[in-house]
Amino acid sequence: NTHAAPLISDIMSDDGREVTVDEAKPLRENDVKPPTTETEDGPKGPPDISGLYSLKLDNLDYSVKETDLETMFGVHGEIGDIYMPRNHQTKQPRGFAFVRFKDRQAAEDAIKEFDQKEIRGRAVACRFAEKPRPDNPRDLYKDKGGRGGRGGRGGGGYRGGGG
Repeated sequence: NTHAAPLISDIMSDDGREVTVDEAKPLRENDVKPPTTETEDGPKGPPDISGLYSLKLDNLDYSVKETDLETMFGVHGEIGDIYMPRNHQTKQPRGFAFVRFKDRQAAEDAIKEFDQKEIRGRAVACRFAEKPRPDNPRDLYKDKGGRGGRGGRGGGGYRGGGG
């Protein structure tokens, strides 16, 4: 190992004075654990939303953040989860979100207040989510096959011409 830690007796300041070191630790290990994808129960995944009442918000302005929704909707009751899907390539918001309440009455009150309400200049649709979240949202993007449509340049149609 060519980069062994210097011995305490070898440590000198830039001007030649001895430096006293009580304990030396490598800089990168200062008891800070790096983030992990593991939890005590196994790999991290989507939060458990069973028992929550999910509202879907459509037509959200792209500048709306999760903290904005938490502030606006939290006045109606305890929020269990907020999810704002993002475009996989650009990482930009997709203009809709899910706010999940722990109490059905709180969810209903939020719908009454926010359905068709203008948020940042856009009329937002707010209603109970109709479809449950898929177990693995990535499955939605697998096996899409080629592009839809007629393929090629198509045929038919008026091409103009001499007359």
